[in-house]
Amino acid sequence: MRNKSGWEMDENQVLFLNGIIRKYLPKNCLEIGVSQGGSSILILNAIKDIKNSFLISIDLNENYYKNNSKKTGWRVKKYFSELSDKWSLYTGDQPHKFLIKLKMKYDFLFLDTAHVSPGELFNIIEVMPFLNENAIIVLHDIIWHRLIIDKKSELKAKVTPTNLNIMTFLFGDKIFLKGNENQLYNIGAIFLYKNQKSHYKEYFLSLMVIWDYMPNITQLNDMRIFIKKYYNDDFLLELFNEAVDFNKKFYRIHNKTY
Repeated sequence: MRNKSGWEMDENQVLFLNGIIRKYLPKNCLEIGVSQGGSSILILNAIKDIKNSFLISIDLNENYYKNNSKKTGWRVKKYFSELSDKWSLYTGDQPHKFLIKLKMKYDFLFLDTAHVSPGELFNIIEVMPFLNENAIIVLHDIIWHRLIIDKKSELKAKVTPTNLNIMTFLFGDKIFLKGNENQLYNIGAIFLYKNQKSHYKEYFLSLMVIWDYMPNITQLNDMRIFIKKYYNDDFLLELFNEAVDFNKKFYRIHNKTY
């Protein structure tokens, strides 16, 4: 299976993700960040015999980011078409655009997108109104920034610990995979507590960092509309706008484009 699946994780991470799904048997599963479809295949294989379980996969990119001649998620239908009856793929727009239309609540989220700010920070804000109480979130590449720096040939790579930050601030029980000599593996899970709304301020405060890229004007305006409707809290919207304004100022000072 490995040769055709395109998993972008090692065997221990694969077993971690598969094990959580097999133990807790989620029904409505959500994946944000699809790439070539490796993690989609893993999740679909794990839920194939779970009655009424289904996977929604979302990616901003319509084409596989490493090979523009291939579509996002291309490996699923090419090599594992028998799993695709439990799968729907949506590409080409921000996650909340699809989540609004689907009108579903999710028990499980696998989040594995940009790994640079605001990337997954935006994604968490987009998905939170659509998660059931006690939903499970699995984050890949929580120590990706360390792994990249350890490779001397990639010391100049732009890396930020976005997913590790999310592991830190989300309100819930957290599980980290550890190996030999207490080595931390590059994946973790959060079992959300009830009453997430009482912690929304912390989640929006996470945006008050220097962003590695600036979303375009349309994306920012769409996020404002979404926050106003689905959070209905003027202070949260103010925090979002302050984070945007700060980063625009930073980009101007450093002669960066946005």
